[in-house]
Amino acid sequence: MRSVYPKPCPDDGKKSPVHKFHSAIASLGLFLWLLFFQTASLAAADSALQQPDIRYLLHVVETSNCLFMRNGSPHNGVEAAAHMRKKGRYFAHSIHNVEDFIRLAASKSLISGKPYRVRCPHQPETTTAAWLHKMLTHRPEAL
Repeated sequence: MRSVYPKPCPDDGKKSPVHKFHSAIASLGLFLWLLFFQTASLAAADSALQQPDIRYLLHVVETSNCLFMRNGSPHNGVEAAAHMRKKGRYFAHSIHNVEDFIRLAASKSLISGKPYRVRCPHQPETTTAAWLHKMLTHRPEAL
């Protein structure tokens, strides 16, 4: 029986045009597959952080006059919100609601396990998780 496939090239290091074509198609397929899943992953991260309660909390953190303590180092609201967003994107696949966001992205260090803390003017220092829950309960209805 005669084969319909081209004969393999002699082992001179050169590839046949058919082999080059198949390699290009396989590479393109792999690239498109990776692009699709990367885009889907980014979309999931964005959608998790776009939930109204999470957006509200990030805005409150970002615009507050409080110091956010992470492993003993103080950070202003802008820095703290940026860090929470970064962790939120990392845990996007596990964030289904604001409670998940607070637990996974805004309450403790992954490295040390120490809880994040908040120091606000004229208020006792507290954990970030407790402070964020308090902010949620005082959220204006219009937002």
